[in-house]
Amino acid sequence: YGSALSLWNFAQGHRPGTTLVRVYNPRFEEQGWKADHTIVEIVTDDMPFLVDSGTVLLQAKELAVHLVIHPVVKLKRDKDGAILGIEEEDADGADITATSCMHFEVNEQTDPELLTDIETSLAAVYSDVRAAVEDWPRMRQAATDEIASLRKSSKASPAEPEEIAEAADFLQWLHDDHFIFLGYRDYLYPA
Repeated sequence: YGSALSLWNFAQGHRPGTTLVRVYNPRFEEQGWKADHTIVEIVTDDMPFLVDSGTVLLQAKELAVHLVIHPVVKLKRDKDGAILGIEEEDADGADITATSCMHFEVNEQTDPELLTDIETSLAAVYSDVRAAVEDWPRMRQAATDEIASLRKSSKASPAEPEEIAEAADFLQWLHDDHFIFLGYRDYLYPA
């Protein structure tokens, strides 16, 4: 009960488009509940790669992840972003956001600098996740544009038509959900 209430209270400060991260050791005297592990709480807009990204970072810091709880809740918000209530899973509307609430438990850490480092590192990881997810449609569009360009230019190019067709087919295969686009680079070669 204490951990659920703690995460719910923490979520009250979340605004869409932001990520909240908190790493602490709950003590009954301070938080009203106790745990034998260090608690990592993250509240952010729901998007892909959240649990895996957090887990990988914690494991890279040589922390054993003992528990992961990850509810996604539909929250109704007022015009200022304050939470008015929880909605049904299929609810939709401009005032409703899908919010990811993550609770990780890792082996207890007592060094305050390490707790701060974990918090800062997770905030950076989730910033990168948000950037990748928000850029993803543009990257897919760039792949689509390049595929179309390759298919058009095969006749005017000095390269072998089979090689150009193979490159276009490969890009199409990547685009057909066989690859996660995290970035791209555009090269211009002199004519």
